Formats: sequence, structure tokens, C-alpha cells
Amino acid sequence: MLRKPPPPVRTVIITHQSKVIERHFQPPFLGLWAALLGLFLVFAALFLTFALTFDRFQASFASAAGTRSGVLVAVNGGLMLATGLALARAIVAERRSPPNRLSGYLGIALLSLVGFLGTRLYGYYQAYQAGLVGLGDRPFTFSGPSPHEALLFFNFYFVISALHALLVLLGGLVLAAILLGTTLRQTPLRLEAWLTASGVYFGFLILVWLVSFFAFYLSGHFLN
Repeated sequence: MLRKPPPPVRTVIITHQSKVIERHFQPPFLGLWAALLGLFLVFAALFLTFALTFDRFQASFASAAGTRSGVLVAVNGGLMLATGLALARAIVAERRSPPNRLSGYLGIALLSLVGFLGTRLYGYYQAYQAGLVGLGDRPFTFSGPSPHEALLFFNFYFVISALHALLVLLGGLVLAAILLGTTLRQTPLRLEAWLTASGVYFGFLILVWLVSFFAFYLSGHFLN
């Protein structure tokens, strides 16, 4: 007795899933996975080195971490999370037919990014005024224990946070290009691909910010 052929719906599901998998190995996803792998290795090496150094100089690192402004850190993190939330809403809006408030959500994400970068720059300015940067006519000054060890903490902080801010800026430029693309009537499939790739990218940046939050802020308050 011959077997009955499988229902056509299974073939449709398999075909759809294969197209989704295939799309994630094409531009812009193929370059994104390679970039994220490289960035992951860079940040993993930086945070691992910081953790080993922190274990060696716990007292001075904890004292240095306690100098950071809790309000500024909270505002900075809130704007980073707001960017991710607005981008997620933009992805959902784009999948509706017709797109619902897509440009508005992208605009909110871009404004949140501008606020994030602004608060980050203001934090750098505060650190410079307090003598925690050691540039120009302001030498490094730290009133806590072991200033030379505290300088290592701030070196780690400025390198990691500046690299993170640069990546946020690049992501913001991509979001601005996507917002422009919505006005140029890009094909829905390409627009969805770039939005999804941007969501994955900013998800990684939010994860880096959370690790930085624990490393450069909470660690000092817990130990102090």
C-alpha cells in the first residue's frame, strides 16, 4: 500500500525556514556575524584583562569606581536601553502591512543615541575637569589610595567606553541610512534585513554596556 504524501503545508514551512536561514548568511548578515565575532573577541580580551587586574588591585580599583556619578550612569544606561526598545518596536512596525509608525520609532532610536553619546561625552568632560584623564595641562590626580593603580582603572574605562561609543556612533549612522531608505521606498525584504541586522548589532552593544556597568560602577560600590 502506497504511503500518502505529506501535507503541502510542511513543504511550505520547510521552504520558508530554509529561506530565512539562507538570508542570514547573505549581506548584511554575513558581514555582521564576522564583525560581531571579532568585536566579541576584542571585548572579551579587554574585560578578561580588566578582571585579572581588578583582582590584583581590588582596593584602589574599587575606590576609583566609586568616583563615577550614579545619576549620569543611570541616564546613560536608560538611553541605551531606550534605543534598543525603539529599534525593536521599529522591527515590529516594519513587518506590518503597511508599516506602522516605522519612521517614528527609528527617529526615537536616533534621538536616544544622540542623548547617549552626549551623556558619555559629558562624563568624559567631568573626568577631565576632575583630573582623572591626565591630558594636556591637567595631570592625573586621584585622592584615593594608590593613584598609580587607580590610573590603570581609568585607562581600562576610557579605552573600553570610547570603543563602545565609537561602535554606537557607527550604528547610529546605519540607522540614519535606514531612516533615509524608508523615504526612498526600498524593497520591504531588504529593509527588514537591515533592520533585523541593526537589532542584533545593538543587542550586542547593550550587552557590552551591561558588562561595563558591572565592571566600572557596581564593582566599586559592592566592595566599598
